[in-house]
Amino acid sequence: MSRYDIYVLILCLIVFILLTSLSVVFLTYIVKLTLRLIRYGAEDEKIKTEYAKEQAKSRKSGIIEWIISALLCVILAGVFGFSLYVNVQEDRYHKNIPTMKVVQTDSMAKKHEKNKYLFENGLNDQFAAFDMIFVYELPDEFDLQLYDIVVYEVDDILIVHRIVGIEEPNKDHPYERHFLLQGDAVEKPDTFPVRYSQMRAIYRGKKIPFIGSFVSFMQSPAGWLCLLLVLGGTIASPIVERMIEKAKRERLFAMGILVNEPEKEEISVAESAPVYENSMEETEVFTEPSLEELAEKPAHFHGKRDMRTFAEKLADSGEELKTRFADIEEYLLRIEGISLRDSRKFRTAKCGRVPVVKFAIKGKTLNAYIASSPADYENTKYVFTDVSDSKATKDYAMRIKVTSDRQTRWTKELLEDIVERNGWTLREVAIEESAVLELDDDLKKEAEKAALEEISAAENEPMNEESLGENMPKLVPFIVERPAHFHGKRDMRTFAEKLADSDDSLKEKLTKFEEYLLRIEGISLRDSRKFRTAKCGKTPIAKFAIKGKTLNAYIASNPADYENTKYVFTDVSDAKATKDYAMRIKVTSDRQTRWTKELLEDVVERNGWTLRESPVEEETVLELDDDLKKEAEKAAQAEKVLPFYANFNRLRVRKTFAQKLEAASVETKARYEEIIEALYSLKGARLIEAESQKTFKKGNLPVARLLFKGKTLNVYLGLNPADFENTKYIFTDVSSKKKYARYPMRVKITSARQVRWVKELIKKLAEINGIPVLEGKREV
Repeated sequence: MSRYDIYVLILCLIVFILLTSLSVVFLTYIVKLTLRLIRYGAEDEKIKTEYAKEQAKSRKSGIIEWIISALLCVILAGVFGFSLYVNVQEDRYHKNIPTMKVVQTDSMAKKHEKNKYLFENGLNDQFAAFDMIFVYELPDEFDLQLYDIVVYEVDDILIVHRIVGIEEPNKDHPYERHFLLQGDAVEKPDTFPVRYSQMRAIYRGKKIPFIGSFVSFMQSPAGWLCLLLVLGGTIASPIVERMIEKAKRERLFAMGILVNEPEKEEISVAESAPVYENSMEETEVFTEPSLEELAEKPAHFHGKRDMRTFAEKLADSGEELKTRFADIEEYLLRIEGISLRDSRKFRTAKCGRVPVVKFAIKGKTLNAYIASSPADYENTKYVFTDVSDSKATKDYAMRIKVTSDRQTRWTKELLEDIVERNGWTLREVAIEESAVLELDDDLKKEAEKAALEEISAAENEPMNEESLGENMPKLVPFIVERPAHFHGKRDMRTFAEKLADSDDSLKEKLTKFEEYLLRIEGISLRDSRKFRTAKCGKTPIAKFAIKGKTLNAYIASNPADYENTKYVFTDVSDAKATKDYAMRIKVTSDRQTRWTKELLEDVVERNGWTLRESPVEEETVLELDDDLKKEAEKAAQAEKVLPFYANFNRLRVRKTFAQKLEAASVETKARYEEIIEALYSLKGARLIEAESQKTFKKGNLPVARLLFKGKTLNVYLGLNPADFENTKYIFTDVSSKKKYARYPMRVKITSARQVRWVKELIKKLAEINGIPVLEGKREV
């Protein structure tokens, strides 16, 4: 992608984001206004008219609308798929299978009156800009004939022109033919002759007019963003339409036009009608209530769905329900690895990723959904309902209504069966800080808002997040009273923050491991929120985490290789986060510190890595996630101290090529000048400068690449290493690395002799590729 393409993409992206944001704001405002008008009755007449038309509308017309929508989606997907196919197969050419190209200019659009050969030979295979042409694999050089149309490349640009002259090898170009090419609509031939090696494909006369404009647009950044906008509109439209339709049906129901709620709605009349203590089985047909009637009903219920969260319902429940729930939850919290999570309707318990149980409160009844197969408990004492057909509870298929002590006992027995079936262990007491009640982000925001309001009302003074302090857990409405031993709140500190708060013993153990790791050639350390990870290149070595007050080391070794050995470890290969670091050792003593170091030595020996005499200096670093850096800097700014990573003396300083050259020794600078002078002596050689390297090319031919590694200048040459084996030159073959595939011969410049070798190799490269060498010095 060229710089211009990148500029266009960024510009389109900025415009797209601005327009999308503006559209979303307006759409949200309009939808909210529409829903408000519907609910307040301002659109009643219109709703009645539309409902009458809908009833009279035949099912056939609805099917036709659906077919038209589906057809448009298929056409859009087809256009996008076709443009993607053209883009993917752009540089692949075959003898019999055509490759499609979009014509970008009108240089072949018509016959120029001065090009007599076109009229004399009846050449009528012209094509215009934005035509789609079909090209095939280039035939042998000597099979090319006069007036063939070929695709050739100059400076990464593909040109489609006609051969109007063929010049056989002569003293100017003794080893290859030169072809003269010209566009049919152009008066003069192309400026430079074309070699066979520059040609890519041949055109045989097949084309599709005008379709290339659509393909070019779909391949452009504007096309991608338009497709994204259409996709977003396709997703958003049904959602908005469903919201408005639901509001209209609720209004029709309130006006009495709909006697019963439709079956597809989630709430039935029986659920939405008020329930009285003396007649639990009776329901009322809902009619629009008066203000007085609304005032008499509970605050959370005004003829609509109960929108309270699970925790709010639990807080409003009776003491019996709370006691039964606490009894069951206390057993759950004894399971090793258990986690609880609140969503709006449920409180869900899982052990790792294995489902255990879900709780919901419906009316005044606690419902427990057990993750067991109902078929296993048929014809037993347990009274339950099979809810496996429901999407929300398909993994929790046994529902028990916990309305008595007996059903509480049954629930606990079924949970015991799950624990036994999975082989989980139970603690003597319930979980402490390591297990948590997790909350959805929306619930957290609601909690903080509600807590602020309640504290403000209780203390009769305005409150904010800073003054919330320690009182928040007492007043947040959905943080329900927990057992006395459970004060669970997730430890949200990063690894670095936990390390800073740890004792000297833990820090000393980690330092020992890091000192050994930093001796590995090519090592890198990276901090994420939970872990500090060590890798050599892309090969994993170890991960470190701090849980509670314990340092945990996760070693990248196969646990099966260390069975029945002295090492005491846990196999954690089943966990996604540590599947590549499958051996966990809790480093709580000197012996476990020694074991960890021995296992790290095994990893190094197995991979054949080399160790330095002393730990790495600037080149190996502790890298941090950008989010962690921002958090650290923000916190440090608030406390007016340096961020925690500022004291780490191995922090990488990313220097540019120019900065490294400036800091290099006088000898290195002199050697660099000699090599640059030799490269500039090649006629037509051009310099391409990047931040970390300098590259020389002759047209599209790779010549040399210069970069620093540490304090050493490295020159990568576009020569085949196999041609220089068993010669005086000492070099390294780096062709196996993708980024050096075009410059596979590396020479480290550490002496005057290696400078002399590089200059000789540059001359050999010029000789092999027929590049003239200029005499005399040239200013750089």
